[in-house]
Amino acid sequence: GRLGVDLVETLRRELFPRAHVITLGLAEAELFAGSSIRCADDAREALRRIRGDSGNWVFLAGSADLTSARDVVFDGEQFFELDAAHEWTGERREALSAAVAARLALGQGRLAAIEGAKAFVDNAVAHSFAVGAGRPLPHHLFERWRVRSSAQGEKESGQ
Repeated sequence: GRLGVDLVETLRRELFPRAHVITLGLAEAELFAGSSIRCADDAREALRRIRGDSGNWVFLAGSADLTSARDVVFDGEQFFELDAAHEWTGERREALSAAVAARLALGQGRLAAIEGAKAFVDNAVAHSFAVGAGRPLPHHLFERWRVRSSAQGEKESGQ
């Protein structure tokens, strides 16, 4: 309805120009591009439309050609295709977006921030743990936990 159109336009007008990297899933990219994405060429055209003249980068986190797991990044001039270790579900994509923002805040370049964020979230997913009967949760603090556990073990064994 009208609210959806207004929201899309408001985000495009107010938020996108302020973003260094816009991280979207397939459904979100289709919504902002105004077209469906069925293959890699569709994904590239959608990213061109989403970026417009904003000067920001657009990161499509999800299979762009629907036959292989590829993430696509567009910087306004060239496309970067990155392997995707797994499907980017909503919560994984949210963690990915936050990790990209954190790495940008630390001064990393955009592509390095995206690649580092992907590695961070991939590692968290690889070390997921179960809580009750629900879906396993990504262990975002695995590296810190592993280092601390290792140091604690050395301390207890007298090393």
